[in-house]
Amino acid sequence: MSHAFVRYESFFGRLFSGLMPIGKFQATYLKRFRNEQQLDKAEFNLLEQLSGDVDSFTSDQRLLGQKPDFHLDAAELRENIRSAADRSAALKT
Repeated sequence: MSHAFVRYESFFGRLFSGLMPIGKFQATYLKRFRNEQQLDKAEFNLLEQLSGDVDSFTSDQRLLGQKPDFHLDAAELRENIRSAADRSAALKT
């Protein structure tokens, strides 16, 4: 597992522990992932999939109602991030 990927796991932990609001997580994650260059293929694939989920997050109830199959609310995004974190643990073995 790359050092860069370990930083993502720590980043996830800050969200789960309540140290980072989900809106700040979204902005920071998207910026970080766009500039990432140190991931192996499996790490990249996992984080790329998650980037789509992060990009689909909105707190705008109107958007959530208009396109519920595309947009994610905070609970759905947290669930998807938790799933990615769980899958990342499998990459360690």
